[in-house]
Amino acid sequence: MKKNSPITILLCSLLSAGVVTSALFLHYFFRMKKNIAAERIHSRQFPVMGTAGKITLYNVEESDVVRVMDGVQEIFYHVEKLCSIFNPESALYRINASAEKKAIPCPEELFTLLEECSYFHKISSGAFDVSIRPLMLLWGFYRKRNTLPDEKALRETLDVTGFDKVVLDRKNHTVSFRKKGVSLDLGGIAKGYALDLGAAFLRKEGVKKFVLDLGGNLFCFNENTADEPFRIGIRSPENPHRIVKTIFLRNGAIATSGDYERYVWIGGKRYTHIMDPRTGKPVSGIHGVTVLTPRGLDSDVYSTMIFVLGKVPAEIPPGTKVWIFKENKVETTGAAE
Repeated sequence: MKKNSPITILLCSLLSAGVVTSALFLHYFFRMKKNIAAERIHSRQFPVMGTAGKITLYNVEESDVVRVMDGVQEIFYHVEKLCSIFNPESALYRINASAEKKAIPCPEELFTLLEECSYFHKISSGAFDVSIRPLMLLWGFYRKRNTLPDEKALRETLDVTGFDKVVLDRKNHTVSFRKKGVSLDLGGIAKGYALDLGAAFLRKEGVKKFVLDLGGNLFCFNENTADEPFRIGIRSPENPHRIVKTIFLRNGAIATSGDYERYVWIGGKRYTHIMDPRTGKPVSGIHGVTVLTPRGLDSDVYSTMIFVLGKVPAEIPPGTKVWIFKENKVETTGAAE
């Protein structure tokens, strides 16, 4: 290999591992620098939140590497437990199990996260909705099905979908549901939230350059402005060996929602797992949405929200850049070509 040639590092080589991810075709790479050998790079990969987490640290003292990586990993596991819909010890599990009968005490951290969900539900006119779990169950994204849901079942499921059926009592720190059958799934926000916590921890520890990856949701940080920015490659949904877009990023979070990786086949047709909570049906007509924001939580949420809306909403955080991938077309917002 010649000097100064591009080197690609695939952060989420998860197909071979059989791991489900939220943005499989998102990865980053950097250009070889003359002093690249001088950089001390440490990486760790581990299963978490139904995907693969990866921590990459640069120039951290050898004596601190294990402790710092352990700290980030524990943060990711903490968010996984907090937001799990399958772990009986999870606060969210207990809410889903009993909030239709009575108000359930909710930890402050989860309560604040649910308030964020309420805000995003409001500004998206219902396009982002964590009460979507009944629809995911209906369409077979937790347990496979071979036929399309009938209209009666769809209407009944829509009747218990909608964050307006969730009651957040800030005074008493409780959550309750207005109807039997309401159920929450924080899959569209939890990874971004975990990235923010992990990044805050690393910065507090004095780490000046790092990349955190949760199944293709990335948080990149580098204090050295003399360094070249990270180059984020977005793979084609049709051809995973082809990069359709390269994004330059020094500090911030980036996430992609796409129709290419998690889906069900029913009647010979593929249906994406990204549902429109307003219609109760999988979204069609868009291949992917990539969102770059300063905050991991926002990149996670807005990639899903914009995928459902098909356009950028009026309210987006400052510094947000959006790429919408449609058939033979890329639409950009706030992003220089």
